[in-house]
Amino acid sequence: MQHIHFKKILVPVDFSKTAQQSFDHVKWLASKFFSEVTLIHVREVLATVSVFPSLYVPLEDMNDEYRKLSMDKLEEMRKELMNDGVKNVHIQYMEGSVSKCINDYVAEENIDIVVMGTHGSSGLAEFFIGSNAFKVVNMLDLPVLTINDKKTFTPYKTIVAPLDDTNYSRAKFPYIVELAGILGANVQILYPVVSDEGRKNTIAKHLKQVTDFLSKKSISHTPKPVDGNFAHEVLKFAEYSNADLIVIMSETEMTISKMFLGSQAQEIVNHSVVPVITLHPEDKGEMMEIFG
Repeated sequence: MQHIHFKKILVPVDFSKTAQQSFDHVKWLASKFFSEVTLIHVREVLATVSVFPSLYVPLEDMNDEYRKLSMDKLEEMRKELMNDGVKNVHIQYMEGSVSKCINDYVAEENIDIVVMGTHGSSGLAEFFIGSNAFKVVNMLDLPVLTINDKKTFTPYKTIVAPLDDTNYSRAKFPYIVELAGILGANVQILYPVVSDEGRKNTIAKHLKQVTDFLSKKSISHTPKPVDGNFAHEVLKFAEYSNADLIVIMSETEMTISKMFLGSQAQEIVNHSVVPVITLHPEDKGEMMEIFG
């Protein structure tokens, strides 16, 4: 069963530097997966009517000039992508709640992956900055690639994959195998150093299962123990080893593992210098059958 099929890529843009920087990633992914790309800009419409009724402006009366300027900019971006070899690019302008617009569009158009910046200066900025990027990642039931503008794009040849003792931490590895196979990437498996014997034994068991699986699939990989705050150490290792991508799971590392709850999970999504793909597999049970 194939799990990686990034045929339809959705790229929310707010016309900021980070949004523009994501284009290098989009171009590369589109070339690898022969993807169709949609650029979407959402003008956030605040529900001011409930607080300041006199300030409420109906949607039909909103500034047409803003829409025109946005569409012109989206068209420029579309042409840029097409000039750089992306053959199938669409543009979309919407007004309303950013989260609802993106969620609805993803569902209606059967999007396979969302690529977005983690910081912005207008438009989507309020939605992406701080805890909001983390909310976006968890809102969508599909892979989300988040990109910080502090790192220049490089092809994804080194993938960092955190592994802990939580039940579904291993479920991302069938996806990683497919991704690494397509991209010709090496996988760096990071696992925490712990003192508790029970946790230590579980991590050792998970590590053996994962390394055996990667070896069977002929995927180059290197296990590496890390000591200290696990989420922070993952970020540090990825940055200072010049890794190209971090792959994590939502609903496991992010909401079950104590090491990834709260601000630490948000730090990975919002503040990683290295791009992060967060996976939301619906078939975690099937994935786990691989490991018994």
